[in-house]
Amino acid sequence: MRPLPGSHLSSMATLLAAIALM
Repeated sequence: MRPLPGSHLSSMATLLAAIALM
């Protein structure tokens, strides 16, 4: 799996979304 440009931002956004949902 190659680290796509912006994958870090996507991961952070997903984590923030998960925390927000909780």
